[in-house]
Amino acid sequence: MNFEVIWSVRAKIEAAALLLYLKTEFGEGAVQDCMDEVERMVSVLSRFPLVFPPFQGKSIRRGIVNKHLSIFYRLEEDQVELLAFWDNRRNLKKLKL
Repeated sequence: MNFEVIWSVRAKIEAAALLLYLKTEFGEGAVQDCMDEVERMVSVLSRFPLVFPPFQGKSIRRGIVNKHLSIFYRLEEDQVELLAFWDNRRNLKKLKL
């Protein structure tokens, strides 16, 4: 069974900002690489949403896309809701979910 993956407004905004930053700083190749990695992660989450452990004991989970990027998500019955994208170089204590 595949779970439907839905994007929160916040996740959409953060993903767009990330892609704009990558395009500006590193070019189209970096944008495409990031999009491919995120698409692979979304595919994994749709099939195996419990693959990543709960984050800080909450119902939220953290999927590591690459060394610089994480996706925070939660399960809602038969859906995976993407909540936020996070630059792993930032302090997690500042993350508000």
